[in-house]
Amino acid sequence: MTTETEQPVTQPEGNTAPVTPPATPPATPPAAPPEAPATPPAETPEAPPATKPEEIAEFEETGDPALDVSLMYAAQHGLKPDSPEIVAARGGDFDKLEAYFKERGSPGWQKQMALARGAYDRVVTEAKAANEAKAKTIFNAAGGEEAWRKAAAFVASTHTEEQRAQINAALTQGGLAAEAMTRMVMANYHKSVGKPAKSPAGVPASASSSDVPLTAREYGRKIEQLRIANKGKDFRQTPEYKVLSQERIAARRAGIN
Repeated sequence: MTTETEQPVTQPEGNTAPVTPPATPPATPPAAPPEAPATPPAETPEAPPATKPEEIAEFEETGDPALDVSLMYAAQHGLKPDSPEIVAARGGDFDKLEAYFKERGSPGWQKQMALARGAYDRVVTEAKAANEAKAKTIFNAAGGEEAWRKAAAFVASTHTEEQRAQINAALTQGGLAAEAMTRMVMANYHKSVGKPAKSPAGVPASASSSDVPLTAREYGRKIEQLRIANKGKDFRQTPEYKVLSQERIAARRAGIN
């Protein structure tokens, strides 16, 4: 009995493909690494800081519309209350101010200069007239300019700074307040030199200012005396009442209760 021996399978000779094919190469090759840029990117320049707008100075209102307009124009063109040009103009010298506007080429400066000069002349004239009216009131209440100057010298050498400030505040107001304060000062002055105070024209001597400030209590007492003396008549129409009221106004403004 013949036994057949199994022969191993062998590869045929020749250049044949292997039994297991190699792995399929990728269809898309790997991306190449990025190339370094030839030149670095330009840096973005920083924006310059915003320019802060120039602040416009504020001038206090003068009460004169034309002058206020001129000052506003000056402020819009860079001037301030303490600028040399403005300081000089307040004293009546407009040369520096005119040169300033002319050098800057400020539009309409000629018109503004004419407006400023006119307003200044008007304000000075009005202030002079007001001061003359106040002086007239004081001199009349004091009994003359010479009498007032003596009393003023007395106040300057005997009163405190605070007292002088109170007196000047009433005198500066003019009108009834200045008249009443003048009488009060004159009464104190005459008492110090041993002379009787002169009564203002048209006012009885009994109604003249006393040598002390008129307090509310003293004012009430004198008003009651005046009412009784007039026996039911309207005492508020008398010269005495006018004097007492003026003195009380001056005392209140001087801080006397």
